[in-house]
Amino acid sequence: HLPTFHEKYNVGRLSRIAGYFVNPDSVDNMIFGTQICQAVAVRHTLETARAHWPEWTGALYYKMNDVYPGVSWSCVDWYGRAKPAHYFFQKSFEPVTSVLLFDRVNLCAQNVALPLFILDDPGLLAGKTVTVRVKAYDHNLEVLRDSSYVATPSSAVNKLGTFDLNSEETCSWMLYFVTELYDEDGSMITRNWYFTNFETRRGIMLEGP
Repeated sequence: HLPTFHEKYNVGRLSRIAGYFVNPDSVDNMIFGTQICQAVAVRHTLETARAHWPEWTGALYYKMNDVYPGVSWSCVDWYGRAKPAHYFFQKSFEPVTSVLLFDRVNLCAQNVALPLFILDDPGLLAGKTVTVRVKAYDHNLEVLRDSSYVATPSSAVNKLGTFDLNSEETCSWMLYFVTELYDEDGSMITRNWYFTNFETRRGIMLEGP
């Protein structure tokens, strides 16, 4: 709900955003569509804010939990059950992680260059040689591109370059990305993942493997 509690307006707005993902013709689809929309919208905002430090000096999302049962923008409901967004927010706020930045989530049939960053708030990687491996997968989970980037982080925000795909590679019903950060010994520190192109057809993200 919104602060105005205007029921007719709210239902229309929720139907519109759920419609990016599924046909909003049932309660189950409305729940799925709106909760996934929350995860997509906020996680990209949080990661973009972190990658723009120190120009952007902080990011907080509103809100974590509810004080009564209700349909709201919390990421944990009144009963203590986490919504999908909660897990994406945890990944977005990891002190040490690698992220891709997206200025849009429909990449189909476009050439894209996605900025890649290592975020290291506690400085644990300073002066160490680490590797970020980025993979892109199509709707059948076939690998489209597999690239590795070697870096020696020196600050809280470290740009490694861009992960590039051409218009043929992005021409997929769903497009998935995975970033993996490895330490000097080749042990994985953390993994992050993204999904895009869900607007190519309503419900397509529920049809894949």
